[in-house]
Amino acid sequence: MAQIAIREYDAKRMFAEYSPSSYTGYLIESEEDIVSFSQNTIDTTWVIKPDQLFGKRGKYGLLWVNLNNANICKWWKDHFQKETTIGKQVGKLTTFLIEPFVPHTEEYYVAIKTERDHDVIYFSRAWGIEVEENWDQVQSLNISLFDSVIARHEAIQNFSEKGNGLLHTSQWQIRENLQKLDIADSRVLDFISQLYSFFQEYGFAYLEVNPFTFDSIGNVVCLDMVARVDDSEEFRQRKHWENLVFPHPFGPEKTKREQYIEKLDAETGASLKFRILNPMGRIWLLTSGGGASVIIADTLADLGFATEIGNYGECSGNPDRENTRAYTATLLDTMLENDIVWKYLVIAGAIANFTHIDKTFAGIIDAFRDRIEDMKKQDIRILVRRGGINDTRGLELMKNACEELGLPCEIADGSVYMTDILKKIIL
Repeated sequence: MAQIAIREYDAKRMFAEYSPSSYTGYLIESEEDIVSFSQNTIDTTWVIKPDQLFGKRGKYGLLWVNLNNANICKWWKDHFQKETTIGKQVGKLTTFLIEPFVPHTEEYYVAIKTERDHDVIYFSRAWGIEVEENWDQVQSLNISLFDSVIARHEAIQNFSEKGNGLLHTSQWQIRENLQKLDIADSRVLDFISQLYSFFQEYGFAYLEVNPFTFDSIGNVVCLDMVARVDDSEEFRQRKHWENLVFPHPFGPEKTKREQYIEKLDAETGASLKFRILNPMGRIWLLTSGGGASVIIADTLADLGFATEIGNYGECSGNPDRENTRAYTATLLDTMLENDIVWKYLVIAGAIANFTHIDKTFAGIIDAFRDRIEDMKKQDIRILVRRGGINDTRGLELMKNACEELGLPCEIADGSVYMTDILKKIIL
């Protein structure tokens, strides 16, 4: 399971589709969008902010409120395509969200996330960008995934900002645990219940509204929303996710090679991911399996090589020989682009359940043969740890190919712990 962040605009749009509430928001990604907004909306007061999967926009001076149409357009023009630093990431502001400005006097915080065997709801009156600093005021409620839907929703109706609780598996136990807890404002209860139903129905893994409030006639207004969906839900969310976009996170734009692997990934049933971290890196990863990719990268960091990791990625799900060759070729071309001599290519993964090691290694060797002279000039060293279907044949193929091509190579099978091969790295 992977959690994928989505735009605030899409999260709010989908919640409005699900609930009785309405939503008037405008996603602005081009000059045509801002012109259309200006020409087709009443000149009232608005809020504008980037919608590019990063938070704390107020702290970065990127949240402006109570602006009329003319000032909104000017603010957008001043910030569109502007290079900006958010934390350690540098990127351009390309996508903005415009919403009506809602005067209000009270604000609340609510968040929902999924754990292994339960969901957690957080609620507090300590809202906004300082919520982390006031976490002692945030109360949590754990909801067992084994409870019935009815029991869970009844539990939420009893939830208050005063209490913490772990819900048990039967409805009477839920009532017993929470019967002393009440929220005086029924609107807050209704909203939390609705939001949790939405969270479950639309396949979310994390959903935060910080803050939410109520307008002058009592309608709930989500002032800020952060959302991540569970990608394993995609097969059953075709209707709900029909118009959902999964944008590239804020930061450097994807390179042509990253875009190529993304296109390759979309055309195959395998999982092909490729992200360049450091073009001048000396350690490059051809890893199989999302878990293995994380473990290998984390171990390299623990060994003191974090700044030398050239890429992060995944080549798994039993890719065929041709797709493996194309993936490896793209990785090698990126790796060989810097002139640094003495680099490592780590080919590693867990013990595969259905990936045929011999076929994927054949594709890797094909890419080696096409670039062998450049690999030898830069003294590329190969580290291999792999296990799974036909692993004996696959490892033998790799050993023989590296000997034939003159590539230094260390090979380990599934009997060796996955990260032990990394101890061979000397920089």
